[in-house]
Amino acid sequence: MTTTTCYVTSRRTSDSAGDRTSVGFNEQQDNMANYEEEDVERKKYLTAKYGQHQMKLIRKRLAVEDWLDKQLIALYDVTSDSASYDCEIDLDDLLDLDEDNDRRKFVQDKVSNVRKSPETINKFITDVIEKAKTL
Repeated sequence: MTTTTCYVTSRRTSDSAGDRTSVGFNEQQDNMANYEEEDVERKKYLTAKYGQHQMKLIRKRLAVEDWLDKQLIALYDVTSDSASYDCEIDLDDLLDLDEDNDRRKFVQDKVSNVRKSPETINKFITDVIEKAKTL
């Protein structure tokens, strides 16, 4: 049995066309050695580079999300690593709201099943809104 393998190569040229892509075909006999060669095919990864300012914004966002996760763990009294809390606050949805009253209502609806004192819940909501404003 004969199999056909297709490979794509790309090279930069100095003409006005820019990148040139070519496709080549190799015919191989279907035996165990060829199968193993195909199985160990080179993997390609895409890596994106961000500018210094963009990385600063990403780090700030991750810090707020990490803080929010820790606060929710404390709010819901999660004690083990396998347990989790029953609340998901999407910061993008929160930031899409224009007024602080709307944001307060949004977070309040999300944490409506918390069994803590109203003062603790109100402090959490106020803190979430203030942290969201830093983004």
